[in-house]
Amino acid sequence: MSVTNIMKYPIAWTLTALLVLGTGTILAQGKGQKMKVVLQGDSSSIPGDTVNLVRNAIKLNPALFLRGETPIYYERALSPRMSVVVAAGITNRKALDLPHSHERSDDYGAGTKVLSRPAIHGGLRFYLTKDMEAQGFYFQGEYVYLDHSKDISIRDAHGRFTGASLRDQSIFKDGRLYFGYQRLASTSNWLFDVYGGVGYRSRELHQVNERMDLMDGQWTVTQEVVRDDVMAYFLGVKLGYGF
Repeated sequence: MSVTNIMKYPIAWTLTALLVLGTGTILAQGKGQKMKVVLQGDSSSIPGDTVNLVRNAIKLNPALFLRGETPIYYERALSPRMSVVVAAGITNRKALDLPHSHERSDDYGAGTKVLSRPAIHGGLRFYLTKDMEAQGFYFQGEYVYLDHSKDISIRDAHGRFTGASLRDQSIFKDGRLYFGYQRLASTSNWLFDVYGGVGYRSRELHQVNERMDLMDGQWTVTQEVVRDDVMAYFLGVKLGYGF
């Protein structure tokens, strides 16, 4: 057998293997399988893992429920370092006073009706390291619009509700800057996102103040309008799932 004939066999076997591999790949794609990424183990003795490549994520922020906000976050990777983050939800009753964010808790007494109003977030996130998936340390700039509103029933001079009400409303327009860290689980697409940051908050407050004069037992109601700009501080953890 000549050298030429001997060399033909490895080439033929290689072409056959490539053909089988290509056919298998096409069939797999035809079944609608998503793109996957191979995660290499820390050493040769630790096998790698294969999970769906994460380019999108849906997240919740449980701590915001106590602050009277229930947004659902969506993140979409635009490049190995850049992603866009948006969120939409509603505001509801605030259970905590947050002096650092200039937010007051809502009363639970009779005569207070908390209203659901829009909460909107939108921003860009820049990861400090390149990654095919949305994870790692990051900086994020964000604009936030919040409307916390409630109706306060008016009392007469003797403390009885009259059926009329005044609107107590706090409108916040924030420009925020976060520093955080997002991490995907090693064997699944669940993730956590911890962050802290500072914001420049423009406030428009329509505050309803009730007061009872203990000397004569008379109720008085006043409404005050405040417009100002303040600094606000934020800290939280988001939980979510990537896909």
